[in-house]
Amino acid sequence: MAVNHFRVHKGWVPSSPKLLEEAERRLLARVKNPYELRMVPIQEYVPSESTLPRQPLFINTIAVHAAKDNGTSAQKNKPTLVIIHGWGAGIGLFCKNFDGLSEHFNVYAIDLLGWGRSSRPRFDTETGIHAQSWWVDSLEAWRVAMGLDNFVLLGHSFGGFVATSYALKHQRHLQRLILASPFGLSPFKVIYRSQALFMAALRRRIWSLTPQGLVRALGPFGPGTVAWARRHMQAWFEQSSDAVDYLYHTSVAGGGSGEKAFARMMSVDDGWTVPLSAHLHELRIPTTLLYGQRDWVDMQHGASIRPLIRAPCMTVVVPNSGHHAYAEDTKSWNDAVIRAIPRHL
Repeated sequence: MAVNHFRVHKGWVPSSPKLLEEAERRLLARVKNPYELRMVPIQEYVPSESTLPRQPLFINTIAVHAAKDNGTSAQKNKPTLVIIHGWGAGIGLFCKNFDGLSEHFNVYAIDLLGWGRSSRPRFDTETGIHAQSWWVDSLEAWRVAMGLDNFVLLGHSFGGFVATSYALKHQRHLQRLILASPFGLSPFKVIYRSQALFMAALRRRIWSLTPQGLVRALGPFGPGTVAWARRHMQAWFEQSSDAVDYLYHTSVAGGGSGEKAFARMMSVDDGWTVPLSAHLHELRIPTTLLYGQRDWVDMQHGASIRPLIRAPCMTVVVPNSGHHAYAEDTKSWNDAVIRAIPRHL
C-alpha cells in the first residue's frame, strides 16, 4: 500500500523531540517508585538476517522497581514484566500502572521502534510481513542488549500483536504472555457500501494517508484537533492535559516511521494482511486475554481465539472500562495482571 509522505515544513508543526521528552516527563512525574530511563542501543544485537536498517538504533526504556527492594535480593527474585504499548502510544501512558506493578515485579516498558522516543528509522519495505519482523527483530535485539531471559511479556492493543508475533518466534525466553485488548490476531476486512470506481479511487487515496501525517499537515491546528479527539482521556489523568499533549507529540515529533510500517499491514482491499490466528496453536506458554468490559476489541474476540491457543489460556474482563482499561481503572487492571503472574515463576 502506498503511503503518502507529507512534505511539512518543520516550523509549521509545533512539536519536537525535546517537547515530546518534556511531555513524557510530565506523565512520569506520577511515578513514585524509583525508575530509570535509558536509550538502549540495539544495533549490534540485530539478527544478521533482519531487514532492519544498518544504522544506530535506540529503544526508549523505563525500568521501575519498588523502593523497598531497590538493589536487594528481593528485587532479583521478582518476576520480570515487560510492557509494550499500542498503536500511536508510548511508555508514558502506563505512568499510573508502574507503582502498583513494580511492588510485585521488576517492570520494564519500551517505546516500540518507530514510535515514541525510540529511533524512527525510515521504513522502506513494502509488505506487512516485513513490518512484522521489523518489530520482532528489534524487540529481540533489545532483550539481548538488556540481558533479559525468562520474563513475562504484556502487549496492549497493537502491542498485543507484536507480543504474540514475538512469542511465536522466541517463546523460549518467555514465562507468560498477557494480551490486553489485543488487536491484529484475527483477520478482518472493511465492507464498503459503494463499489463505484470513483469511490474505490477515493478510498485508496484516503488509505494512503496516516493519521499522524494528517495531524502533521494541520500544523498549529494539530494540537487542538488531537485534544478534541482525545478529550475523554483527561478524566483518566486527573483532568489534566498531560496525556493528550503526550499523544500529540508522540504522533508528530520526528519523522513518520512506525506509522508507515503499520500501514503496510493494512490493505484497502484485503483488510488486515498479517493475522496470527492460523499460528496461535503453536503457542506453548500460559496466556491471559485481558479486556475492558466496554472494549471495542470485545471479549467475543477472546472467545474466538482462546480455543486456538493450546497452552493454558484464560480470559479476564475489567468491569466498567473500555479499551484503555489500564488508565480508566488502573487498580482493577493492575490486579488482573498481578493475578495472571504467579509470584514465584
